[in-house]
Amino acid sequence: MDGVALFAPVHGTDLYCLTQVETGGDLVNAYFLAGDSGNVLIDPLPLDDTAYEWIERRGGVTQVVVLSGDRESQSHAIAARYGARTVTRPAHRETLVRGVFAIALPDQRRANAF
Repeated sequence: MDGVALFAPVHGTDLYCLTQVETGGDLVNAYFLAGDSGNVLIDPLPLDDTAYEWIERRGGVTQVVVLSGDRESQSHAIAARYGARTVTRPAHRETLVRGVFAIALPDQRRANAF
């Protein structure tokens, strides 16, 4: 990855987006959902110290959701750092946290998406 950006709020909610620029210029995203029952990190990207500090100021994470095969190894490392549960390859309509569930979409652009 060429650069790391900070988590930015998405439309004034408890959802934040982290965008990084891949080699070649493609933008990739990860999401952080702050919740009363714990925070969820969705499809995490490699994190730098600033991103870890940002997450820790918000109480860490209780769950890490993996949606892309190429993000699986860092997902397990992040989950281990926080003692978080890892959800890999969530099933269609599987509840991830209260009010949030997985939706399987056909024909995704990334061949390594679960």
